[in-house]
Amino acid sequence: MRTALAAPPGGTESLDAAFEAAFRRHYGRIQGIAHRLAASDAEAEELTQEAFLRLCGSPVLQKPEAEIGAWLVRVVTNLGLNTARGRAREQARLVRVGNLEVADAAVRSSGADPASIVVREEERRLVREALAELPPRARACLGLRHSGLSYAEVARALEVAPGSVGTLLARAERLFVAAWKRRNDGM
Repeated sequence: MRTALAAPPGGTESLDAAFEAAFRRHYGRIQGIAHRLAASDAEAEELTQEAFLRLCGSPVLQKPEAEIGAWLVRVVTNLGLNTARGRAREQARLVRVGNLEVADAAVRSSGADPASIVVREEERRLVREALAELPPRARACLGLRHSGLSYAEVARALEVAPGSVGTLLARAERLFVAAWKRRNDGM
C-alpha cells in the first residue's frame, strides 16, 4: 500500500527547493551515465528526464544528498538497461522483417570529412555490436565505470557488494575484448 508523500516541515516549497537542488547537483552526472547507456543523445536525454521525473515528489528527496545521488544513478541505470533490452528486441524484430536501417544523421550532417565519418560510424557500429553481445549487467558495469563512477557507486547502482565490482568489471572487459576481436576479425 503506497502512502502519499508527506511534505517536509517547510511544505511543498521545501520539496520544490530540494528537487531543484538535486537537479542542479546531479544532472550532469546522471546525463553522462545515461549517455553511455543510450544509443543516441535523444535517448540519453529521455533517460535523464525520466530519472528526474521519478525523483520529483519522491520520498528520497528528504534523504541526505549522497543518497539522492545514489538513488538517481540506480534509477538511470535501470532505465538504461530496460531501454537497451527493448531496443534489442525491436532490432531483432526489424531484422526478422528485413527493415533494419541504422542512421546517424547528426554525424553525417556535421560537415566532417566523409571518409572519417565512415570510419567513425563503422567503429561505433562495431563497439555497439560488441557491447550488445554482453550480458546487460556487464554492459552496465562497463558503462558506469567508464562514466567515472567509483567502485562503491557502481556497486550501489548495480546493487552488488562493493568487493565484487572489480571482478564484474574484469569479466565484462574480457567479454568485450572477445566480442571486439570477433567483430574485427570479420573485417
